[in-house]
Amino acid sequence: MAEKRFRADLYYRLMVFPLTLPPLRDRSEDIPLLAQHFLQLCRTKLNRGDVIFDAEALARLTRYDWPGNIRELQNVIERATILAPSQLVTIDERSMIPSQRPPIATEPVATLHDSERLHILHTLEQAGWRIYGPLGAANRLKINPSTLRSRMKKLGLSRPTSLAPLEHLPPTYSHPIAGSSDVV
Repeated sequence: MAEKRFRADLYYRLMVFPLTLPPLRDRSEDIPLLAQHFLQLCRTKLNRGDVIFDAEALARLTRYDWPGNIRELQNVIERATILAPSQLVTIDERSMIPSQRPPIATEPVATLHDSERLHILHTLEQAGWRIYGPLGAANRLKINPSTLRSRMKKLGLSRPTSLAPLEHLPPTYSHPIAGSSDVV
């Protein structure tokens, strides 16, 4: 019980006194000291007490404009230590290139109503406008079919009534007896 009280007390103290630090890119003077600290951690973790930075490594780390933060610096140093073939840890600039994220679509932001409507419409089209059953839209959306019908009514969604052109329809199966002239 006392341990729980201590944890709760520590939690509330951290909430009362939040610590904020500027990003690593704004503290380039801290990078050599942090790099040496992380290298020491890697020495212990990887049991490689003989590794040191090469002459240019700290300068490369300091010149880099860190888009991430301290954790990214730690990962770069750990990766370089693991890959070091000798006692000299070389920092390759290619290992510090930030990951390329796909560009964010510049579509106008839709409202929640519009997003819900598009999602339900897309799901209904995938299900062939089937609402009930294991292949129905309600099952795909993980909601009750009556709830889906209610949402469709509220969002103004209804099954399209136009028929597809005949050339898009698959060929029909004709029974050999039905195709003969003997059957009346």
